[in-house]
Amino acid sequence: MEPRDKQPSRHRAAPALRDLEPVLDRITSRLAARHSRSFSRETVESYVEECSWQLSARARLGRHLPVLIERFADQRLGALARGLGLSPKPVPEVLFVCTENAGRSQLAAAIMRHRAGAGARVLTAGSEPGEEIAPVVLRLLDEQGLGVGEEFPKPLTA
Repeated sequence: MEPRDKQPSRHRAAPALRDLEPVLDRITSRLAARHSRSFSRETVESYVEECSWQLSARARLGRHLPVLIERFADQRLGALARGLGLSPKPVPEVLFVCTENAGRSQLAAAIMRHRAGAGARVLTAGSEPGEEIAPVVLRLLDEQGLGVGEEFPKPLTA
């Protein structure tokens, strides 16, 4: 048996993302294609950069940052398109806001999603978003058979 410090690690930390620019370029390309009927590539690029800046400022770990940036930019572009009447709004939209977007708004959103089903689009945001959804919230939702899905704390934007 190898000494403990010589055993191969199964949970190695991912290397830090040294250059985010190529990743942001790929995200921009995907979102520009998805939102091509509503926005120019330049508009999409500016949203991706802004989302990157907003989420990177609070990130503890960079491992999931690219996927969060893409989700956040996609949500914002979709909301902008619907708000400008460029994309149909098939169901009502509900936005839950709290300070950290890690507790109350996530609880309310999960309950609303469960009760409304496909009858409403549910969004969340925080005025000072936390780093992750509070463990007590995850536990409460799990006890009710609910989850947060792909949600994460994100800042409130215009």
